[in-house]
Amino acid sequence: LNDLTHFIFIHADTFGAAPNSIDHTFLDHPVEYQERNGITGCYRIIDDTALVPLDLSPEQQAEVGDRKLRNWNGGISHGPGIWLGENFVYVEDPAPEFTDCYKTYINHFVTPEKHNTCHYWYSITNEYADPNPEVEAFMKQFLGVAFGEDVIAVKHMQNVLEDDTTDYKEININGDKSAVLFRRKTLEWVLEEYPDLAKSQSS
Repeated sequence: LNDLTHFIFIHADTFGAAPNSIDHTFLDHPVEYQERNGITGCYRIIDDTALVPLDLSPEQQAEVGDRKLRNWNGGISHGPGIWLGENFVYVEDPAPEFTDCYKTYINHFVTPEKHNTCHYWYSITNEYADPNPEVEAFMKQFLGVAFGEDVIAVKHMQNVLEDDTTDYKEININGDKSAVLFRRKTLEWVLEEYPDLAKSQSS
């Protein structure tokens, strides 16, 4: 989840097939890293392209008209297994009666069950749409499939941890930055909780 480039690979048949299709050009948008409470998150900034308005409903597209839009898309891991995502569409100089930002929150909670199993929970909320049973039913079905793809990825990672004995040297690229920073933060937490381990590492 810290590596947003997974969208174009893992979700090629869901988010990648949607009208606001995420394809390889997603990698070309600038990335910003923002720190909150000592933890760094990763956000892709998509300026006013043909894709940004498609994150809005037809009614919202009518509200913004031809105003300049910017999409802020990303999130931050607030703890192991807790990823809080944001998909914000900012509107430059909105009409007085309309919002300057359409905010959607995409949250993932990977909750341990046993040593090598977990539950995968998620939630989607927004600040701008009234409840609509038809939209909710569609989103439940669509997102169930999309996040099921994340479950496949998590299972594969678990299999690699358990079964892959390949000797390798890890190579990180730019897209790995937020994941590496979060791993370092997790290690800080571990050493704070187990000070004896910290002493053994320093000796």
